[in-house]
Amino acid sequence: MTCENGPSHKALVIINLKSYASIIAGEDEDPLHADERLSLANLSWICNAGMSGIESLPLDKICRWTGFIEGCLVARGLITPAHDNDDEVPDHPNDPVSNAAQKLFSRYLPMAKALQEIIHIDGRDITKVCERYVNKPGATFDMNLALGYVQGLVCMYGLTTVDTERDVSRPLFHEAYRLTESVIPERMER
Repeated sequence: MTCENGPSHKALVIINLKSYASIIAGEDEDPLHADERLSLANLSWICNAGMSGIESLPLDKICRWTGFIEGCLVARGLITPAHDNDDEVPDHPNDPVSNAAQKLFSRYLPMAKALQEIIHIDGRDITKVCERYVNKPGATFDMNLALGYVQGLVCMYGLTTVDTERDVSRPLFHEAYRLTESVIPERMER
């Protein structure tokens, strides 16, 4: 099982990506313009790639991209985070995509704890987010958005890099896609 693939989830992703693209387009200056992965130009590219790939790419991947953009924009102070909900996480213990995400949340938990000591982000305690999915995986729309969000924050605050996280996460998700007989998306470069 992968991220729920219903029309309402796709529509929500598109709404978020359009909103983020509009916010990015409204920025005149980018202090990170030289950073190939974290620049506003790259975040804009991710928005467009997500919107154009909504029917062809795995929705869990686009959800992670959407969450990543949110984390980057929150770190830049351009938006406030979506309020974290404390809803019960549905259990999907035999789901390879969920298990891959769970491994990544375990990886990010120490980074999230370090980050929470440095900054305070109203509305979303990233340590609690990581703990929720470390303790009970769920291949959900929210889980993938949350994973991308945490990835965006830890990259923006320099606790890791986008390239490092690609090297760690890509094999995990590609193996999960193989196990679920899903198409492994081709590598996309800007």
